[in-house]
Amino acid sequence: MMNLTQSERLLSEQIQEYLKTIYRHSKITESVQINFVAAKLGLPSAAAQKTAQFLQQTGMILYEKYGRIILTEDGKRYAERLFGDE
Repeated sequence: MMNLTQSERLLSEQIQEYLKTIYRHSKITESVQINFVAAKLGLPSAAAQKTAQFLQQTGMILYEKYGRIILTEDGKRYAERLFGDE
């Protein structure tokens, strides 16, 4: 079982999948394009952008509008814990 903080437990399953997708791709390259994440998750671009903005506010990612996404150290740690729970 993951040892998550209360705020981390509030992240929805969809948002967790979003972080996991970024994490998987960040193993190949440092940044991920928003359109890549949207396509992988079957999300409309607007939904992917809104999720990226939310995750940036939580400190999980750095996001350049219509551009690239980079996981922060907090985002990496959280994603690693998500994979540890599978």
